[in-house]
Amino acid sequence: MNRREFLETLAVAAVVPTLVGQESTHEWGSPVFDVHFHLRAQPANNIAHLDGAGVTKANLLTRGDAFDRVKALQATADAA
Repeated sequence: MNRREFLETLAVAAVVPTLVGQESTHEWGSPVFDVHFHLRAQPANNIAHLDGAGVTKANLLTRGDAFDRVKALQATADAA
């Protein structure tokens, strides 16, 4: 198996469980993972942006001094 075949198999394996036996409740047909999310200055804007774009999870791009802001964002997202 070459790299391309492996990645195609991995992509299918990630999508198929969403498609089999149930309708997706996600706007995009499957969960969306934002791999380039910049932390907004206002805490409420982070959740509003993610919800508005239909993003399920995000990889935050922050500086080292944003730890407290990230923890507060995680707590807000977990409570929702």
